[in-house]
Amino acid sequence: MELLPISKRLYGLITYAICGLNKLSAGCVLLVWLHSSSAFAGNLDLHYGVNHIDINADGVMDVILKVRWENGNAHSFDKYMVALSYGNIFLEVPLGDSAKYEFRNEEGADCIVEDYSFRKDDKGWLVVTEYRREFGKGYADVQKVEITTYKLVEETDPIPGFPLYFLKPVHKQVAKKKYCDVRELMR
Repeated sequence: MELLPISKRLYGLITYAICGLNKLSAGCVLLVWLHSSSAFAGNLDLHYGVNHIDINADGVMDVILKVRWENGNAHSFDKYMVALSYGNIFLEVPLGDSAKYEFRNEEGADCIVEDYSFRKDDKGWLVVTEYRREFGKGYADVQKVEITTYKLVEETDPIPGFPLYFLKPVHKQVAKKKYCDVRELMR
Protein backbone atom coordinates (compact mmCIF):
# COMPACT_ATOMS: atom_id res chain seq x y z
CA MET A 1 0.00 0.00 0.00
CA GLU A 2 1.26 3.48 -0.82
CA LEU A 3 2.25 5.33 2.29
CA LEU A 4 2.64 8.71 0.59
CA PRO A 5 0.20 9.06 -2.33
CA ILE A 6 1.53 12.46 -3.38
CA SER A 7 2.76 13.96 -6.62
CA LYS A 8 6.47 14.39 -7.26
CA ARG A 9 6.09 18.19 -7.20
CA LEU A 10 4.39 18.13 -3.79
CA TYR A 11 7.00 15.67 -2.53
CA GLY A 12 9.72 18.08 -3.68
CA LEU A 13 8.10 20.98 -1.84
CA ILE A 14 7.68 18.96 1.36
CA THR A 15 11.27 17.74 1.12
CA TYR A 16 12.53 21.31 0.67
CA ALA A 17 10.42 22.54 3.59
CA ILE A 18 11.71 19.81 5.92
CA CYS A 19 15.26 19.51 4.62
CA GLY A 20 16.01 23.07 3.51
CA LEU A 21 19.70 23.20 2.81
CA ASN A 22 20.59 20.53 5.37
CA LYS A 23 20.04 17.35 3.32
CA LEU A 24 21.53 15.13 6.03
CA SER A 25 19.14 16.05 8.84
CA ALA A 26 17.32 13.15 10.51
CA GLY A 27 13.91 14.36 9.25
CA CYS A 28 15.18 14.66 5.70
CA VAL A 29 16.77 11.20 5.68
CA LEU A 30 13.56 9.68 7.13
CA LEU A 31 11.38 11.43 4.55
CA VAL A 32 13.52 10.28 1.64
CA TRP A 33 13.61 6.71 2.99
CA LEU A 34 9.82 6.58 3.55
CA HIS A 35 9.07 7.89 0.07
CA SER A 36 11.55 5.67 -1.75
CA SER A 37 10.57 2.50 0.10
CA SER A 38 6.80 2.85 -0.04
CA ALA A 39 5.75 4.91 -3.02
CA PHE A 40 7.59 2.87 -5.62
CA ALA A 41 8.05 -0.83 -4.86
CA GLY A 42 5.80 -3.17 -2.94
CA ASN A 43 2.46 -4.90 -2.72
CA LEU A 44 -0.72 -2.87 -3.04
CA ASP A 45 -3.49 -3.57 -0.55
CA LEU A 46 -6.59 -2.61 -2.52
CA HIS A 47 -9.86 -1.78 -0.76
CA TYR A 48 -13.32 -1.94 -2.32
CA GLY A 49 -14.03 1.22 -4.23
CA VAL A 50 -11.68 3.71 -5.85
CA ASN A 51 -7.97 3.29 -5.07
CA HIS A 52 -5.91 6.34 -6.03
CA ILE A 53 -2.46 5.02 -6.94
CA ASP A 54 0.27 6.30 -9.22
CA ILE A 55 0.69 3.27 -11.51
CA ASN A 56 3.35 4.67 -13.88
CA ALA A 57 5.59 6.77 -11.59
CA ASP A 58 4.68 10.08 -13.25
CA GLY A 59 3.57 11.72 -10.00
CA VAL A 60 -0.12 11.73 -11.02
CA MET A 61 -2.71 9.61 -9.23
CA ASP A 62 -4.35 6.97 -11.38
CA VAL A 63 -7.23 4.67 -10.39
CA ILE A 64 -7.68 0.99 -9.64
CA LEU A 65 -11.34 0.26 -9.04
CA LYS A 66 -12.23 -2.85 -7.01
CA VAL A 67 -15.89 -3.83 -6.77
CA ARG A 68 -17.77 -6.85 -5.50
CA TRP A 69 -20.38 -8.70 -7.56
CA GLU A 70 -22.57 -10.16 -4.83
CA ASN A 71 -25.18 -12.58 -6.10
CA GLY A 72 -26.33 -14.22 -2.87
CA ASN A 73 -24.52 -17.51 -3.32
CA ALA A 74 -21.00 -18.94 -3.15
CA HIS A 75 -20.13 -17.68 -6.63
CA SER A 76 -19.81 -13.96 -5.98
CA PHE A 77 -16.60 -12.35 -7.19
CA ASP A 78 -14.36 -9.28 -7.18
CA LYS A 79 -13.86 -7.20 -10.33
CA TYR A 80 -11.00 -4.84 -11.11
CA MET A 81 -10.60 -1.97 -13.55
CA VAL A 82 -7.37 -0.03 -14.00
CA ALA A 83 -7.41 3.53 -15.38
CA LEU A 84 -4.39 5.72 -16.09
CA SER A 85 -4.63 9.50 -15.87
CA TYR A 86 -3.71 10.90 -19.29
CA GLY A 87 -4.04 14.64 -19.57
CA ASN A 88 -7.66 15.48 -18.78
CA ILE A 89 -9.00 11.93 -19.36
CA PHE A 90 -8.49 8.45 -17.94
CA LEU A 91 -7.37 5.61 -20.20
CA GLU A 92 -8.65 2.15 -19.38
CA VAL A 93 -5.73 -0.27 -19.03
CA PRO A 94 -6.50 -3.83 -20.18
CA LEU A 95 -4.91 -7.05 -19.02
CA GLY A 96 -3.14 -8.03 -22.24
CA ASP A 97 -3.16 -5.81 -25.31
CA SER A 98 -6.94 -5.82 -25.76
CA ALA A 99 -8.40 -8.91 -24.12
CA LYS A 100 -9.66 -8.01 -20.64
CA TYR A 101 -10.66 -4.44 -19.91
CA GLU A 102 -12.05 -5.43 -16.56
CA PHE A 103 -10.93 -8.63 -14.96
CA ARG A 104 -12.32 -10.66 -12.10
CA ASN A 105 -11.52 -13.50 -9.80
CA GLU A 106 -13.54 -16.73 -9.77
CA GLU A 107 -14.88 -18.04 -6.48
CA GLY A 108 -16.77 -21.10 -5.38
CA ALA A 109 -17.96 -22.41 -2.02
CA ASP A 110 -14.94 -24.69 -1.76
CA CYS A 111 -12.11 -22.79 -3.40
CA ILE A 112 -11.07 -19.75 -5.38
CA VAL A 113 -9.81 -20.84 -8.79
CA GLU A 114 -8.61 -17.47 -10.11
CA ASP A 115 -7.36 -14.32 -8.36
CA TYR A 116 -4.98 -11.39 -8.78
CA SER A 117 -2.32 -9.59 -6.77
CA PHE A 118 -1.18 -6.03 -7.41
CA ARG A 119 2.20 -4.46 -6.68
CA LYS A 120 4.67 -1.95 -8.02
CA ASP A 121 8.08 -2.73 -9.43
CA ASP A 122 11.21 -0.91 -8.25
CA LYS A 123 10.57 1.88 -10.79
CA GLY A 124 7.01 2.47 -9.53
CA TRP A 125 5.13 0.85 -12.44
CA LEU A 126 2.14 -1.45 -11.86
CA VAL A 127 2.61 -5.22 -11.93
CA VAL A 128 -0.40 -7.57 -11.79
CA THR A 129 -0.01 -11.29 -11.14
CA GLU A 130 -2.80 -13.67 -12.13
CA TYR A 131 -3.14 -17.00 -10.30
CA ARG A 132 -5.40 -19.39 -12.19
CA ARG A 133 -6.07 -23.10 -12.13
CA GLU A 134 -8.19 -25.26 -14.37
CA PHE A 135 -11.68 -25.88 -13.07
CA GLY A 136 -11.23 -29.65 -13.30
CA LYS A 137 -14.13 -31.65 -11.86
CA GLY A 138 -15.38 -28.71 -9.81
CA TYR A 139 -14.48 -25.94 -7.40
CA ALA A 140 -13.18 -28.50 -4.86
CA ASP A 141 -10.79 -30.11 -7.35
CA VAL A 142 -7.02 -29.82 -6.94
CA GLN A 143 -5.06 -28.64 -9.99
CA LYS A 144 -1.73 -27.04 -10.85
CA VAL A 145 -1.87 -23.23 -10.82
CA GLU A 146 -0.68 -21.15 -13.74
CA ILE A 147 0.94 -17.89 -12.61
CA THR A 148 1.11 -15.09 -15.17
CA THR A 149 2.82 -11.80 -14.40
CA TYR A 150 1.76 -8.68 -16.31
CA LYS A 151 3.63 -5.40 -16.31
CA LEU A 152 2.25 -2.00 -17.26
CA VAL A 153 3.82 -0.85 -20.52
CA GLU A 154 3.42 2.16 -22.76
CA GLU A 155 3.05 1.37 -26.46
CA THR A 156 5.82 3.47 -28.00
CA ASP A 157 4.72 2.78 -31.58
CA PRO A 158 0.91 2.88 -31.32
CA ILE A 159 -1.11 0.70 -33.67
CA PRO A 160 -4.64 1.89 -34.50
CA GLY A 161 -7.15 -0.15 -32.51
CA PHE A 162 -4.73 -1.12 -29.74
CA PRO A 163 -4.41 0.61 -26.35
CA LEU A 164 -1.64 3.10 -25.62
CA TYR A 165 -1.05 1.53 -22.17
CA PHE A 166 -1.71 -2.10 -21.27
CA LEU A 167 -0.64 -4.84 -18.87
CA LYS A 168 1.71 -6.97 -20.95
CA PRO A 169 2.36 -10.61 -19.99
CA VAL A 170 6.06 -10.83 -19.15
CA HIS A 171 6.40 -14.13 -17.29
CA LYS A 172 4.44 -17.36 -17.07
CA GLN A 173 5.05 -20.39 -14.88
CA VAL A 174 3.19 -23.33 -13.43
CA ALA A 175 3.29 -24.09 -9.71
CA LYS A 176 4.95 -27.38 -8.80
CA LYS A 177 2.25 -28.36 -6.31
CA LYS A 178 -1.47 -28.70 -6.94
CA TYR A 179 -3.94 -26.43 -5.16
CA CYS A 180 -7.66 -26.18 -4.65
CA ASP A 181 -7.62 -22.52 -3.58
CA VAL A 182 -5.15 -20.30 -5.48
CA ARG A 183 -4.96 -17.92 -2.50
CA GLU A 184 -2.94 -20.58 -0.65
CA LEU A 185 -0.23 -19.99 -3.22
CA MET A 186 -0.56 -16.20 -3.03
CA ARG A 187 0.39 -16.04 0.67
